[in-house]
Amino acid sequence: MQAQPPEQPLQPEPPQSPQPPPSLQPTPNCLETANHGCVSLEEFGRLRDSLAAVRLADGEFRGSSSRSNLLGQRALETVNVHQAHAALAIKYGAAAKPGDGVRVGIMDSGVDSDHHELADADISETFLQGLPDERRADYGADGYSHGTAVTSIMAAQPNRAGFLGIAWGATYRVFTVPIGAHIPGDDPLRNAFEWDAAYRSVLASGVDIVNASYSTGGTFIENFTPDRLRNSASFGPEFDVIAQRGVPDPAIFVWPAGNDHGDPCDEGERNCFADDLSSTGFSYRATSPNLGGGAVARLPELQGHNVVVVAVDQGGGIADFSNRCGIAGPWCIAAPGTGITGAEFGRTAPGANSFFVLVGLSGTSYASPLVSGGLALMKHFFRGELSNRDLVSRLFETADKSGRYAADRADGTSSIYGQGLMDLGAAVSPVDSLTVPIAGRAGNAGHSMQTTRLTLGPAFGDGLVHSLAGREIAGFDALGAPFWFDLPGIVGTSRPSAAARLRSLVAPDREQDPGHVHRMHRKPASDARPAPPGSWSIGLHQHPAGAGGGLPGLAGPAITMTFGSGSGLESRVFTTAYRARGLGRETGASLAWRPRGGSFGLRVGWLAEDASVLGLEARGAFGRLAADNLFTGFEAVTEIGGWQLALDAEAGLTRPSVEGGLIDDLSSLTTSALSLRGHRRLTGRDALTLSLSQPLRIERGSAKFRLPVGRAGGGDVRHATFSADLAPRSRQVDLTVRWRRDGLLGGVLQVEAEASRHPGHAATGPAFSLLAGWRTEF
Repeated sequence: MQAQPPEQPLQPEPPQSPQPPPSLQPTPNCLETANHGCVSLEEFGRLRDSLAAVRLADGEFRGSSSRSNLLGQRALETVNVHQAHAALAIKYGAAAKPGDGVRVGIMDSGVDSDHHELADADISETFLQGLPDERRADYGADGYSHGTAVTSIMAAQPNRAGFLGIAWGATYRVFTVPIGAHIPGDDPLRNAFEWDAAYRSVLASGVDIVNASYSTGGTFIENFTPDRLRNSASFGPEFDVIAQRGVPDPAIFVWPAGNDHGDPCDEGERNCFADDLSSTGFSYRATSPNLGGGAVARLPELQGHNVVVVAVDQGGGIADFSNRCGIAGPWCIAAPGTGITGAEFGRTAPGANSFFVLVGLSGTSYASPLVSGGLALMKHFFRGELSNRDLVSRLFETADKSGRYAADRADGTSSIYGQGLMDLGAAVSPVDSLTVPIAGRAGNAGHSMQTTRLTLGPAFGDGLVHSLAGREIAGFDALGAPFWFDLPGIVGTSRPSAAARLRSLVAPDREQDPGHVHRMHRKPASDARPAPPGSWSIGLHQHPAGAGGGLPGLAGPAITMTFGSGSGLESRVFTTAYRARGLGRETGASLAWRPRGGSFGLRVGWLAEDASVLGLEARGAFGRLAADNLFTGFEAVTEIGGWQLALDAEAGLTRPSVEGGLIDDLSSLTTSALSLRGHRRLTGRDALTLSLSQPLRIERGSAKFRLPVGRAGGGDVRHATFSADLAPRSRQVDLTVRWRRDGLLGGVLQVEAEASRHPGHAATGPAFSLLAGWRTEF
């Protein structure tokens, strides 16, 4: 066993530049939330599911046996509305109103907006073409109003008094049309009503979604041709308006498929088959939707912004009465249509509560508003950045297509359920992995969001992170939907751990080995004299600038070759090209001069980084970085009162290059580093070293970013361009005290205490550390 030789007289040591640790594992990029900070996608999912479970237990979702009038809306669970509401609350805060900012038109009999479930909702009513308002007296003892029931399924407020609307925070515009019992079939207003003009009025109001819960019974779309539909004097003009030709983002129409399946019919009618249980001996086989929504199957101009809805029962199977999707499968979806809770006018029985809810509603008319409200939720969640056509496409793509909902038609849809059962939990969740496109359209090939990140070198401090505060970057799923991430959350920092500092503290001083020449960046050999003329050495896995050392310290362990001369000149070349590709490689050279017996010295050098800029590493969509660094340094040594004093100062200039990523430009960067050290031998075995230093720091520089931040018209990626200051807001200053004892148990003991002001060049409080290490050699 050989103990370490005693410590040699102090020589200038370059300012510390903390050695970068091994490449950091990329941390999951995070979604910014209202109350939980920045969380990973996995954590977001866990938070959503936890909150969804709480909401699902709420009486307004499932109902409660403790209060007879707290009936709830069980249909919401079937289509995972609790998950969508929870995702909105986590993303935008508990005060988020589902559907907020979305305008929904409702074409129906009217609405009792004074109902206690609707009184606080944002509802207005327009009486088209002179139609009258509904009155309580227009209805029988049950007070049933089709329009009030339909509206309440979407807009019922969270007032703890009944049930919850699927998108209760949306803005609702109710337009009366002649389908209510208050307008008899022979009323001139009904017969003179111009439906095409009505659709124009609704669309002129600027609504995003139109719920049209009506259809014409027995008009199965499979029995109509496109020409017959277009040329019909009755409904041709209506479909022409609904087509919204030339409108860049047409409003979405949501229609019921119809309730004709199993209804009695007369022999000879289309889709009418013998049925012994029918009152006529025949009943309909409603294998496709009725006119209205069903027209989407025949008219391409309606496709993409028209949705037709079939009803499922409480067990998830097709409701007995519901028309099937049939040939309209690509534009058809299933939603609950039995056991639906809806609002009605107050009852008039003596002593009865003036407000009631109506339970047990069944029909595709009540499945449709669940889909309309679901689209409003989606539009809210995605901040309105998905076009209406894209919302419809996503609604279909994320529907449950498993089991009974699986495709059985050549067009990839189900003959009964079309695209499947609506699933709003899936609709607001990423489909497949998220990517970050550099340019082009959302959903195009790009870089993985999971691996897209920046890892800062220590010289950057908090400058870039501060400049990025409050900004977002969008990742897009396989369907082109944007999901927003906190931009500072994908920026990491590479700093040495306590373990790395301890290894540095106890590392042997290889400069003491025979054959090594004097290095200005390291402690000299025992004679403290420049190397003789013509001397040279090769080092393996050595730091070009010692344990630290400004810009050269960025290289880490390298292969070095050093040449010395008797005049005090020393030249060195070094490289880390032996590293595996992708880990970053550096190559550099330096020239140092210190006159024989002199007390000062100078150095200049060059360092090339092939995959980083001052230790800044880019991954994924941030592209590729490289840099050429030039540096110059000055050092001086003297002795005062038994203290050996050394000063080392360095200035650097970095010229970066960027390629193929979200960083448009990096300016030239200037850097600095400084160290003042004092060393005193206390006894023959003990020595004390004090140092005051500023690690490598960027003094000036900026970066220009062009980041994807959302969707633009037509599905193109919307970018934001901005400049970010790279200089840290603060300056790290370290005060270090190190005590060394030689010959302790055959080795060397070193104890180091350090106080750091603004550690990491960040505007944070001070940090303190205490390290101790003992080393020996065998």
